Amino acid sequence: MSTEHIFEGNYVMVVKGAVDVLLRRVSYIRIGDSVREIGREDTKKIERQNMEFSEGGLRVLAFAYKEFKA
Repeated sequence: MSTEHIFEGNYVMVVKGAVDVLLRRVSYIRIGDSVREIGREDTKKIERQNMEFSEGGLRVLAFAYKEFKA
């Protein structure tokens, strides 16, 4: 599911979906206030955590966003 918003004068598209699906489509990761390219170790860590949550009976959703200049 995707939604579009205006935030601080810019358009922002926010997407929610399955972790494995969104991981295949993202190029960057935000950690705190920092944004950098997502690496293989980041992906592995996220996949492990997703598996752990899933095995515990939890439904896991991922969120991603993209900013567009207005």
